Amino acid sequence: MNQNNKEFSASERSTRDLFHIFSSTENLSDELKSFLSEAEEPDVTSYLKRLLAKYDKNVDDILEKTFISRSYAYQILSGTRNPTDDVVCLLALGIGFDIDETQTLLKYAKRAPLYPKYKRDAIIINCISNKTGVLECDRILKENGLKPLT
Repeated sequence: MNQNNKEFSASERSTRDLFHIFSSTENLSDELKSFLSEAEEPDVTSYLKRLLAKYDKNVDDILEKTFISRSYAYQILSGTRNPTDDVVCLLALGIGFDIDETQTLLKYAKRAPLYPKYKRDAIIINCISNKTGVLECDRILKENGLKPLT
């Protein structure tokens, strides 16, 4: 490990740096072993709870604004169920997450990020960015012959 690599622990390094380091080694280097011992999986439940606190929202807000069932919402918040990509988008639209928060929540839920070259995703990105509500976003999706979120 060179001097520059000692400045930051693996968990503090950029994803690009980690990808380069881990893909260029033939075996489990000390740095990779260190990273594996200290790394924590991104947690969708914790991140969602932080976002809800940031926006001063609670489960009742989720139920009212996203049309997600009570049991599903509680399963997501308890960590027993992982939200689908559509549910993450419903949460973003209903609670008012920005696009970066939405993409991060999708990543933590192990879902594909929204991709602007897909028509449906482009509309959803626009709706999230413009704080369009769930019903209006569904109307726009249907108007364009695309599957609604609800």
